[in-house]
Amino acid sequence: MYFPYIPWTFMYKDWSETQMQIAICDDEKTFINELVDLLVDYKKQHCICIDIFEFSSGEDLINSNDIFDMIFLDFQMKGINGLETAKILRAKNITDIIIGDNVKVVGKGAFYGCENLANLTFGKNITVLEESSFCDCRSLTNVVIPDNIVEVGDHAFQYCKGLIKVIIGTGITHLGR
Repeated sequence: MYFPYIPWTFMYKDWSETQMQIAICDDEKTFINELVDLLVDYKKQHCICIDIFEFSSGEDLINSNDIFDMIFLDFQMKGINGLETAKILRAKNITDIIIGDNVKVVGKGAFYGCENLANLTFGKNITVLEESSFCDCRSLTNVVIPDNIVEVGDHAFQYCKGLIKVIIGTGITHLGR
């Protein structure tokens, strides 16, 4: 993978559910434990019901028959890496993606063909959207590219047929075609 280290990117389908199903996929148990602790604290503070499922590999998560409201996904794992896992998970009708603050680059074709993606939120440390990173995300209607993003690669949002509005931040130094 081309990211130096990316602990988690998370994706969710619907926050309105009263019982949230959350998956954590990381091959390092230490990070899983840290995230579980944070989620348990959040659960207690907000009096919500959360079921947490732990996976130590992309293969295990992909083979799960469960549907998750949120997935915390490590992009650097043994076996099927996080990028490949995310590509496979797209087929499970993910509609919302929040890219975490530890992510600096959204790689080439990272979310290509995520047809049901409707909502996209970028972390505060992301600087680059590589080529075709959100290509063919047909349900995406609005995109806000924050000031911290300096480069948007070629075809980053090509074939996003539902795209109506794009707001480009002031930090852009390269805007692909």
